Amino acid sequence: MRPSIPSASFSALVVSVGLGLTVPAIPAAAAPVAPAALNHMLALAHQYGSRAAFVFDLDETTVDSSPRRYEAMLDAIDEACTRAPVKHPDCAALRYIKLDDLYRLRNRYDDLTYLRHYGAKDEAFVEAVAKRAFDIYLSGRYIVDKDRLYPGASLFLRRLKKEGALVYFVSSRSIERQGTNTLRFLSDHGVLRPGEDSLVYLKPDVEASPDFKRRATKEIADRVANRGGRVFGIFENEPENLEIWMENLPRALPFFMVGAYQHEGPVAKRAVILQDFRLN
Repeated sequence: MRPSIPSASFSALVVSVGLGLTVPAIPAAAAPVAPAALNHMLALAHQYGSRAAFVFDLDETTVDSSPRRYEAMLDAIDEACTRAPVKHPDCAALRYIKLDDLYRLRNRYDDLTYLRHYGAKDEAFVEAVAKRAFDIYLSGRYIVDKDRLYPGASLFLRRLKKEGALVYFVSSRSIERQGTNTLRFLSDHGVLRPGEDSLVYLKPDVEASPDFKRRATKEIADRVANRGGRVFGIFENEPENLEIWMENLPRALPFFMVGAYQHEGPVAKRAVILQDFRLN
């Protein structure tokens, strides 16, 4: 028989190391805390089984989508420089962009800084290429082929599921344009089983991202509560979204993945800072 769900959480350890920060600074004390917190989530999943639930964002939280972003950039540059009737002077500077340089950015979502790094000077041209690349990135074209799970994510998610815990995914990916390939990717990587599609929340194009994240996490909170369970951990890479999740799931321990974000801002002081999902 499963024990009752306690009111105590892992937050005492998190608060003790002072994790209040602004993206993307990583306190030295965060390194030992993250594996301990992740292992604590596994212990809770083992203890409470199907009454335990966890909620994960996808892009740049659970899924490293930077390779997809890079391919989108290559396509946008090809359209602007190879297929255009007149070659722009900045095309020579963008001829040999590298994926490794994307990982060296303070914020991997900063396409403009990435393109300027190679010497592109025309701001209008750079902005046009970045905008086109972002449209391709959001099209779902390279999800299956180029996306990859963060280090340790596959093992962590599989172990949660092995204990019977419910794993929800909430992403602002377009359900219309990216839905099919997202489900295929998660299934191909063994973190979404047959019959679990209802555990994946993707955003309708007509809904703003913050509104969607608020609605989805509220619905998950209700679903879990109706089963007599509890959400123990929430995982996000956007400070604004993490705050929304914390409002709807106040008893869950928040985890913040550093490295890529649309909007910079302060991260909740009690959040555990992650760089990946390695357990040691």
